[in-house]
Amino acid sequence: MRLEKKMALPLFAIGGLLPVLMTGFSALAQEPATSAESSSPAATATASSELTVSGETHWGQIEVVGPGANQEASMGFRPNNVVKGATGDWLIGANTGAGGPGTFTIEDGESPWLTIQSNGNITIPGNLTVNGTLAKGSGSFVIDHPLDPANKYLYHSFVESPDMMNVYNGNVVTDAAGDATIQLPQYFGALNRDFRYQLTVVGQFAQAIVASEVDHNSFSIKTDKPGVKVSWQVTGIRQDAFANAHRIKAEVDKPESERGHYMHPELFGASEELGIGHVRP
Repeated sequence: MRLEKKMALPLFAIGGLLPVLMTGFSALAQEPATSAESSSPAATATASSELTVSGETHWGQIEVVGPGANQEASMGFRPNNVVKGATGDWLIGANTGAGGPGTFTIEDGESPWLTIQSNGNITIPGNLTVNGTLAKGSGSFVIDHPLDPANKYLYHSFVESPDMMNVYNGNVVTDAAGDATIQLPQYFGALNRDFRYQLTVVGQFAQAIVASEVDHNSFSIKTDKPGVKVSWQVTGIRQDAFANAHRIKAEVDKPESERGHYMHPELFGASEELGIGHVRP
């Protein structure tokens, strides 16, 4: 979508009794064009009017133009018999003001649910659930800095692996015989396979070993002295149904159409035109 001083939204099959409200703007509703010469608007709703679309209607494009330069254009969607501004009312708007980048927002009339800027940044104030696989260039958390929350942010990068790995860790002190048993979550054995162990003795020189590996969601360690603090870590590779069906492959050949192109061409000294998904102006 290219945001200028107007908002263009493709709509596919607006069905049921869903009024499309456009108040204070002029809206051009265009049916799919069969040629360059047949793209004239099929209907026009002028300022301070309402265009209602009901039934099984297919629109190629609905274009909403703001009332003036650098002013917002928006469209409202709500089910039949829902009062404007009440729960169930959606507002989709575009703003190309000179004071910042163009934005596309979905909101409930009070606060935005989704904001997409023309520079590609997306902001979601709430929670995001992805039922499939998420692929990214990098990832982190960002919070108000614990030592200076009013003036700084704190970022930490994700811990990543070529495997679909889970990490479990903790501390334990061995008993008078130098023994300790680590109890893992009840789901550990069902969720994981290929266990790997790390033990670190804390506070003194001592030896520590994994005396018995994971069995029935627990494992044991032994030290050559009593009362030794041991920091432990166990990792496992996911073996749940979703992981087995969607195993991540670490190295993948690019498809033929993307070979010779880059996700970030500027990092490899290549021109912008060699970027994957590059759109010519």
